[in-house]
Amino acid sequence: MKKLTLSLLSFLLSFSMFAGGIVTNTNQSAAWTRMMVRDASTDVDAVFYNPAGLTKLSDGLHISINNQTIGQVKTVSTAYEYLNNAPVEYEGKISAPIFPGFYAAYKTGNWAFSFGFNGIGGGGSADFATGLPSMELPVATMVPMFASQGLNVTDYRMNMNFKGSSIYFGFQVGASYAINEHISVYAGGRYVMAKNTYEGELKDIEIYADGAWTTPGAYLTGVSAQATAGATQLYGTASLLDPFLAMPGGGDLTLAQAQAYGFLTAEQVAGLEGGLSNFGIDPTGFTIKDVNSAYNVLGDDYSSKAAQLLGMATVVDAQTADQKAEVTQTGNGFTPIVGLNISAMDNKLNIGMKYEFKTNLILTNETTLDFNTAWDASGNVTESMFPDGKEINADMPAMFSIGVKYQVLDALSVQAGFHTYFDGQVDWDNVVDVKGNSFEYALGAEYNVTDNILVSAGWLMTRTSVRESYQTDLSYSLNTNTFGAGGMYKINDMFSVELGAFYTLYEDAVVSKYYDSFPTFYDETYKKTAWGVGVGVNINLFGGSTASAEE
Repeated sequence: MKKLTLSLLSFLLSFSMFAGGIVTNTNQSAAWTRMMVRDASTDVDAVFYNPAGLTKLSDGLHISINNQTIGQVKTVSTAYEYLNNAPVEYEGKISAPIFPGFYAAYKTGNWAFSFGFNGIGGGGSADFATGLPSMELPVATMVPMFASQGLNVTDYRMNMNFKGSSIYFGFQVGASYAINEHISVYAGGRYVMAKNTYEGELKDIEIYADGAWTTPGAYLTGVSAQATAGATQLYGTASLLDPFLAMPGGGDLTLAQAQAYGFLTAEQVAGLEGGLSNFGIDPTGFTIKDVNSAYNVLGDDYSSKAAQLLGMATVVDAQTADQKAEVTQTGNGFTPIVGLNISAMDNKLNIGMKYEFKTNLILTNETTLDFNTAWDASGNVTESMFPDGKEINADMPAMFSIGVKYQVLDALSVQAGFHTYFDGQVDWDNVVDVKGNSFEYALGAEYNVTDNILVSAGWLMTRTSVRESYQTDLSYSLNTNTFGAGGMYKINDMFSVELGAFYTLYEDAVVSKYYDSFPTFYDETYKKTAWGVGVGVNINLFGGSTASAEE
């Protein structure tokens, strides 16, 4: 039996479950949830989206406190033929009841100094209550593997589950400077603290063999004992003929001649011949020497099979023993950020640009319990999934964004945005499965119903950059279309409230897979749905006003 392989190490790349690139979240304010595009923002959430545009704020301290509640369902459907008693669909529920964002900017003259805190990556917990195909396939293939050995194994059962959480907190600081009334620039950086946790269980593995449920190791041990007993019986039958082999010419007698001379009875001859026939051997014309040799060879075969099965039982016992995993991965990195803002046409047109450099990020395993994935012939563990102290590259790719805002009417403005994520420039182990950059395109509009009430809506499209070979049951990336709507209410010059909601439609991906432990081609289908609700409070202190509906 080949090693059991649980492909969960790529999980750390699968948890950017919100808007953004493969690992980067860009749904970072309540204003975004109601509009889908903020890349040319000159409000306080520009701390994240367009930091150079913060010089457009009024003088004073501006604060924005945001939270989003987000849910996602991930579904994996597999057509692997040996999952004969398992559900063909696996569902993972991912939730983030708290996804915070905090922004503060102090504007004075031509300068604006800013701080931001948000979940730049990850941001939720996942629960796969019935496991995943990559956990079940190694167990499922025991059925055809044992059957290929001539063993009467027809079914299997098991219990498994997997839970994980991931959050990359970002702490951003920087300064913006207005060169003149049209152009401003920004320089800053983000400190990223990453933490992933995994808990999993794989237990109660049994097979249905010879009409009863049993553990694989116990079944193989029992079959080995039966083979040993068979070998003993075959050797015993062969030894009954040893006295005739010692007689001069006795070994050359046929069974019929031995019977005619009275050395063997008719019943003995019939038994010897019948025994060989049961093994598919035609004993016609066999001499006593031939019969003795045939039974010894059969005994050797049974003895060898018994030893082989006993060796398999030792390894299979280790492979199918109950296992648990308890792992924490932590790491940190730094992201340099620069920005440029251009305004024209008496501020009716605003263009924001931002470039975030690649974040070099290494995660280190802190492992209490681990899944074993490979064993030697004696059943000793040779590999595990999350070796304690192992370092994993989890770089966050560089990204560039550009946004345009245009004030069409006094009460109506529109925005457009474009993002690209330089996925191919990171050092992930599976970067060869990334064919280029991921892209996002967004459109949104705001309309002032009154001086104090604003409504908005928007659309965001994401196009991923991964090849089919990148996609696994835990780490897959899909094209999306996201729609959001909501509004803002200005309470007074100091306070305003934002409210928005969004829903994401994912394009299904059907991927052809090849499982080499019991070679078979099959298809897996990956699906997702996601939704979110955002609430934010904007506060202005020491002069000026919060973002108004007229803006």
